[in-house]
Amino acid sequence: MIGLIRSRIAVSNIELDNVNANLYRLNPDTSFNYQFLVDAFVSAEKEPETPKDSTAPLQLKLDKITFNDIRIKFKDDVVGNDAGVSLGKLSARVDKFDLEQMHYVLNKLELANTKLHYFQNKPLTVLQQKADAAIDSTEKESGGRLPLIEVKNFAFSDIDLKYDDRLSDTRAFAFLKTFNFNDLLIDLTQGKYQTSSGELSNSVIDFAYRPTPSNEEAIQKTADSTQESSFSLYLNKIILSNNQIKYDNLAAPREKGVMDFNHLNIKNLGISGENIAIDSAGIKATINGGKLADTSGFVLNELRGKVIYDDKQISVEDLLVKTPHTYIDNNSLVTYTSQDDLTKNPERVDMDIQFRKSVLVLQTPLTLYPPFLPPIATNS
Repeated sequence: MIGLIRSRIAVSNIELDNVNANLYRLNPDTSFNYQFLVDAFVSAEKEPETPKDSTAPLQLKLDKITFNDIRIKFKDDVVGNDAGVSLGKLSARVDKFDLEQMHYVLNKLELANTKLHYFQNKPLTVLQQKADAAIDSTEKESGGRLPLIEVKNFAFSDIDLKYDDRLSDTRAFAFLKTFNFNDLLIDLTQGKYQTSSGELSNSVIDFAYRPTPSNEEAIQKTADSTQESSFSLYLNKIILSNNQIKYDNLAAPREKGVMDFNHLNIKNLGISGENIAIDSAGIKATINGGKLADTSGFVLNELRGKVIYDDKQISVEDLLVKTPHTYIDNNSLVTYTSQDDLTKNPERVDMDIQFRKSVLVLQTPLTLYPPFLPPIATNS
C-alpha cells in the first residue's frame, strides 16, 4: 500500500492463457462491436478540469510475463484495416521498465509459433476524412524521447508475418524459422542498433511492390529522413544460414538468362561475418563466408574478405570470390581526398590493385550485368 501511495507498483508475474477476441466495425455499421463497453464507462457529461498532477511519475516494476494461445482479430471497414495475431507462446523476463525515461531492459524475450497479418483495403468514403484528421492529430501530439530497448536474449522461432497494402500494391511475407540476438540494443532516439551476435536461419523473406508516384514519394521521404537522422548499426557477429530472399518489381518485365535485379529469387543464402559497422563514418566488415544461388543461374560458392569504405578510402583485404567458373583472389586499396573524387576528380584517386592467382570467365560478369558485353561491329 505504501508503494502505491508513492506511485510504485511491483508485479511479479503476468500470465494470460487461451484468449480469443474479435473486434470489428463492419459496413454499414459505423460503431465497433465493443462500443457499448466504452459507453458504459465513459460519462456523457464533460468532466471538470482537474488541477495539474504534481505527484511523482508512476514507477512500474515487472518481472515475468507469459502469454499462451492468444488469438485477436481486428477488422475496420471505415479505414480499411484488417489485422490479426495468433500468438502461440510469448515469454519475457523484465529487468527494467521505466515509463518516464522510456527505457526497457529485458533479460529474455521469446516468441514462438505465432502468425501476424495486416491487410490494408480501400476505406469507406464515409468518415474517412474524420479518421484521417484523428490520425494527423495523434501524429502531431506525439514526439519527444523515443524508446530505448535492451534485450539480453532475443529468440523468435516459427514466426509467420504477412502484409498486403492493396491500395499501393505493396506486399510482404516473412517466415522466420530461427531469428536470434544476444545483447540487442535498439535506441530509436539516437538511431543506434547493435548486437553481440545474431542469427537468421531457414527463413523466407518475400517483398513485392509496384512503383507508383505515391510509392516513390514515400520511398524518397524515407531516404531523406534517414539521411537527416543519425543511424548506426554494429554487429559483432552475424550468421545467416539457408535463407531465401525474394524481390519483385511488379511493373518491370522479367529478363531471362541473367540475374534480374527487378525479380530476385535467392536461395541458400548464407553469410558469416563479424565486426560489422555501418554509420556516418562509413562501412567496415569482415566476411568469413558467404554463398547464394539465384534462379537466374548465378551461383556464388564462396565469399571472404575484409572491407573498409569511408571518406578517404576503399580497402579490400584478402578478397576471395568463387563461382562455378570464376576464382578471384585480390587485395585492393583505393584512396582519395573525398568521395566526390570518385566521380568528379578521378585524377586525385590512387589505386593499388593486386590480383593473385585468379580466373575470370566472361560468363560470370555477363550473368550479373549483361551490358558489360560490348557491341560487336559487323560489316555489311
